[in-house]
Order: sequence, then structure tokens, then C-alpha cells
Amino acid sequence: EAGGSSPASLDLNEKGWLARGSALLANFEHTNLETRTAKVAAGLVELAADRVTQKIGRLELDARRLIERTQSSFRESEDLFQVRAVRVRWVAERTLHALGEWTLIKARKDVKVKCRKIHLG
Repeated sequence: EAGGSSPASLDLNEKGWLARGSALLANFEHTNLETRTAKVAAGLVELAADRVTQKIGRLELDARRLIERTQSSFRESEDLFQVRAVRVRWVAERTLHALGEWTLIKARKDVKVKCRKIHLG
């Protein structure tokens, strides 16, 4: 029994093993897991690491809300980087830079610029 009220069980057969209980505790110096398919279903998943690296052919994330907090963030895309939304808001406390060989701002209706001065050229 591992900290709960129900007894733990471990079943081994020719197809593999099945473990049941209130907790699974493991402590190893190194762990490798290789499998064709892996699924995790939980109310909360926490990950603590000094560094995480991922090599993924395609990453899909479906979330009701995505919150990212970081000191600095760098993203690179070789081809297209697209954001599609009903509204997009960029907030910079000091300076907002947009740099491109060509820069295009296109609106179906109006473009509004609010500022004290506009410097062209």
C-alpha cells in the first residue's frame, strides 16, 4: 500500500504488466522509455527540469487558454509565422520594433495612428 486506503496490485502476464494503487513512486538515476504510443490522462501534470529539449515532427496544442511567462522569448520560423485571431494586441512598455525588407499594413476599413509625432524617411 502506497499512502492510500486501497491495496496496491501488480499483475504480470504475456502482454505486459498492470499496476494499480493510490500512488506510484519511482526514483532512478537514469530512465529511458521507448514506446510506439504513450498516453497520459491526469487532472494536473507538473514538470520541473533545468532544461527540456524536444524534437517533434508536428506539435498540435488544443487549449482553452495558453499563458506563457518568461524573462525573454525567441521564436524562429524558416517560412511563415501566422497568427489568426478575432483581435491581436501587442503591448510594449517601451519600444515596439517591426523590421522587414518590405512592411505592409493592410486594413479593410480604417487605419488609425495615435501619437505626438510621425517621422517619415
